[in-house]
Amino acid sequence: MKLIRLILALLSVSALFSFTYSDKGQQKLEIKDIVLTNADVVWANNQWKGITLQDLKSGQDVFNNRCHKCHGLKNPHKFTTEKLQKVIPKMAIRAKLDKQQEDLVLKFMLTVGRPNA
Repeated sequence: MKLIRLILALLSVSALFSFTYSDKGQQKLEIKDIVLTNADVVWANNQWKGITLQDLKSGQDVFNNRCHKCHGLKNPHKFTTEKLQKVIPKMAIRAKLDKQQEDLVLKFMLTVGRPNA
């Protein structure tokens, strides 16, 4: 019975993170499948006071709908905080995001890409 529970738990976790391979063989996380949780909101609120689940979902929506047009949906775990803070403003210009959208994407990526997320 414990083995069955373990298998079901592992399947549930793996369902959240669907990996695909691009033509170049690079592994990419399907971020559209990530389900944001209260733990994400708590962590984010420790970083940026007043952030809500809706803010994180808005960042996810912008990322899913705009960022993939040029390069697909990147795995946030592959980037350091410093790298994301440097790259996202540049990408926001290319994607024609306003400052609010840029901020929401950055906060979403930092939240879901944090260690142990």
